[in-house]
Amino acid sequence: MRRRLPYNKAGDNLFHRVLCYRKHGRFPSRELLWNDMWYRVKTSGEIEDPLRRFVSDKEYVKQFVREIARRSSPGSRSTTTRWGVNGTTCCSSSR
Repeated sequence: MRRRLPYNKAGDNLFHRVLCYRKHGRFPSRELLWNDMWYRVKTSGEIEDPLRRFVSDKEYVKQFVREIARRSSPGSRSTTTRWGVNGTTCCSSSR
């Protein structure tokens, strides 16, 4: 399907609309459902906002948290905790 659609904003919107229908069996609505919210983020201009990218990108969030931790207590190190599939911690590492 993606190969047949034009590579522009309208093609992206149609692709995500059909993808939502295939995955959830319904078209996105204006309700405050989790998947509908992500559909709106992907198809609106919000995702192109540099601040939105900064707070959504995992690596940028890590960088932000490290900077806040560094400013609040200069001698401390941030700890990364990895979570297992069942919700238990499997390991921790300082970075």
